[in-house]
Amino acid sequence: MSNKQTTRVLVFLDVGASAHKNGIPQGRILKCDLNGANLKVICEGLYALPDGIAVDNDEGYIYFTQMGMPGTKTGSVSRVRLDGTGREDIIETGKTWTPKQLLLEPQSKKLYWADREGARIWRANRDGSDAEVLIQTVPSPLEVSVSDQTKWCVGVAVDYERRKIFWTQKGPSKGFQGQLWTANLDISEGETPENRSDKKLLLSKLPEPIDLAIDTQRNILFLSDRGDIPLGNTISAIDVNDLEAIKLNFLVWKLHEAIGVTYDPEGQRIYMTDLLGGLYSANADGSDKKTLHPDLGELTGLTIAQYWD
Repeated sequence: MSNKQTTRVLVFLDVGASAHKNGIPQGRILKCDLNGANLKVICEGLYALPDGIAVDNDEGYIYFTQMGMPGTKTGSVSRVRLDGTGREDIIETGKTWTPKQLLLEPQSKKLYWADREGARIWRANRDGSDAEVLIQTVPSPLEVSVSDQTKWCVGVAVDYERRKIFWTQKGPSKGFQGQLWTANLDISEGETPENRSDKKLLLSKLPEPIDLAIDTQRNILFLSDRGDIPLGNTISAIDVNDLEAIKLNFLVWKLHEAIGVTYDPEGQRIYMTDLLGGLYSANADGSDKKTLHPDLGELTGLTIAQYWD
């Protein structure tokens, strides 16, 4: 029997724009302990702007989205082994426009991601097969990237037990036109991703909403917003038990271009990143905020995973 022990760690992305070589970004996957210790680079040389990340301990993979060249249909979804080797694309370049936040739903073992200029929410198997669009915020045919930023999908969260999906539509930068939406996890018979009758707008006029995390035990959504202060560059909690009475509860302020957010139900803490390179943690009520690392590049998505010592 193996004597190896598992350690719960943060796994997160550096988009690598400021560490470019000859104009080519040098993105990275990093990990550290939940208190910030034992920082390590898992994988580097990711030149296509990594943004969303998920870890599958069962199969031993780290999945991540790559946004590709801005304004072009060059996004992809890739994976590497937990040690950073064996990189491969599972959603080939150009099938999705600009993939953003990514999650691996633990019960169905399905990948979900938001597609910004593609104005869509996608779902696929862990090997990339059976990729399907669940939400499309603009009419078909979608032959060019969507220029209306109020239709751009960025963050995504899934409540599998309640069969609900949540997503953000960010709006223009600092524009106070962002939105939070929900719909059923499954498309009703006779409907399509673009004409779903079950879509529900939960919040509007948000500064610039980005990523989501969910506490499925309490039905609480955590939302990062990179818009202008005081309402932007924040992390908020949203009680989604009653979808008719939605409001923001601000937890953390004064981030620097807030991007990633994830929740640890075991420790009841939230973890956050910002584009100026900060990695942070706080209690689920926003108290005891700690800076784990102040400047690690340009950080985007993050998640919590088990790693072998």
